[in-house]
Amino acid sequence: MLKQIFKLIKNLIFGYAEHTKYEHCHDPKLLALIEDFKDCNFKKVEELITSFSSDYREFAFTSLGEVDDTSIVQKWITQEPHNEIAKLILANHKVLQGWAIRGNGTASSVSNEDMQKFKSYLNEAKDILMELKKDSTQFDINKDICLLTIFKAIDLEDRDIIHQTFEHGLSIDANHIGLHTAYFIAISEKWGGTREELDNYFAQIPQEPKMLAQSIMAIYYWDLIRVYQIDDDDTENEIKDFILNIGSEGVDENNLYRYQLYLHLYWLSSVLLDSFADKFYNLVKPYWDDKQ
Repeated sequence: MLKQIFKLIKNLIFGYAEHTKYEHCHDPKLLALIEDFKDCNFKKVEELITSFSSDYREFAFTSLGEVDDTSIVQKWITQEPHNEIAKLILANHKVLQGWAIRGNGTASSVSNEDMQKFKSYLNEAKDILMELKKDSTQFDINKDICLLTIFKAIDLEDRDIIHQTFEHGLSIDANHIGLHTAYFIAISEKWGGTREELDNYFAQIPQEPKMLAQSIMAIYYWDLIRVYQIDDDDTENEIKDFILNIGSEGVDENNLYRYQLYLHLYWLSSVLLDSFADKFYNLVKPYWDDKQ
């Protein structure tokens, strides 16, 4: 069984080189936002992001950060040097660019040159965000989420800053799915986390909205297989039951974080419950397409 799991994981992981990721999820509202941004209709972009729900707002920042042409956001910053939304877009762009260079492999699989470029981009994004954090605004939680994706990679030994950033985000929205998932990944073993950190988190994880707990458990189960290399019948059956329950209950189709949940369910089912793999692949495809 272990050899079969590792073979499937290898196929999944190395297959990612061919994947295409769409932060906008082909969602009409986000696609329209991107067009307004490319047309330099910055006032409209600001109005839309401000009006978005928390999930759309977070995906808006990453979607606009995914736009390759940085001259657009630089033009906005030139026009409005203190505009927080513009700077958050630039920070997200640098984070996404850095992670694109680093890739999904282990640190040992990344060349020294690429690792330096990766860290340089993340440090530039960190500087932007830390400057923004001097003023408290309605976008504080978006800063915290972006910072957690940075701290886990360049400040992984500074556990306090990771915990403090999470606690600050909780004071704004205790049930924010993006905040919880960013933090949970940051405290995972592969990013320097400890069992104590995981246990402390599990002791206080909210059970509502249901998608929050589902998202965390999907990440955790994937780590059990990929990182901790758990190979026992009880764990395997527990994960299968988890997949089956979500498969029958469904998830909140009005929340964009469903795509991140679908992605982990796709990976899990590809390893342990292949009959569900196509189902979750078709659901996640607008966000992550690896069957080109």
